[in-house]
Amino acid sequence: MPPKTHEPSGLSEASTGQSMDVESEDSPARSQIGGLGQSIDGQLHIALEENRRLQLALQTVRHSAGNQLALLSAMLARQARVSGDPSIQQALKSAQRRVHTIAETLRIDGAGEDGEFVNAKPLIERLAEGLSDLTANAEVKIELDISEDIALQRDQAISFMLIINELVVNSLKHAFPQNMTGEIRIRFSQVSNAAGHFLALEVEDNGIGRVRDDATAGLGTTVILAAVQSLHAKLVEDRRFADDGRRGIKTVVLKPHPPTLKS
Repeated sequence: MPPKTHEPSGLSEASTGQSMDVESEDSPARSQIGGLGQSIDGQLHIALEENRRLQLALQTVRHSAGNQLALLSAMLARQARVSGDPSIQQALKSAQRRVHTIAETLRIDGAGEDGEFVNAKPLIERLAEGLSDLTANAEVKIELDISEDIALQRDQAISFMLIINELVVNSLKHAFPQNMTGEIRIRFSQVSNAAGHFLALEVEDNGIGRVRDDATAGLGTTVILAAVQSLHAKLVEDRRFADDGRRGIKTVVLKPHPPTLKS
């Protein structure tokens, strides 16, 4: 028969008593931990609800501003139609297009937690469709080559859309006289080179090229330069003149941008 082992009663009782204290459902420590967890859950719920309300308010303000600008755009278009002065008509139409461009960018649904990111491709497609209606020359086509995965902050999107609007309108007005056939191509992509990573916007036409003695800079040029500056970008123009045998004008806007990580 194996010898009986004897465990000191004091140790056994102390150990058992300590175990019972920890595991007891109504112990003070467990109650405090449970209360702390409930407090954290409650605060998290309140924070999430406040964030949801804030985003809803921002979305409402953004859509309201877009609607107000759309109304202003319609008023400018109506004034342009009834004006008898061609120069005033042209100025009102230019202002109307710019306001409309900003309004559409504000009203489009965004992505991300705050809705401040918008997909560039559908936005540019909608803008190009509207610009196509401006030309009476059906032989001038607007072609698009837009990357699928470019998301822009809304203020950046407004700047890019204004640049595209001004460059395309300028080509439609000056590059194809006397019902000349041609093409305006808009490219928007991410590029990388030794200098870094960039968003590259290219607007190019195959029209008659720049008139060599035309040194005037209108409001459209001012809008473009202001938008480029707001993006902290660089503008490069391939200067082609009508009398040197090289047709068309190509303008490139390069904005430093980290590469998109694809999953």
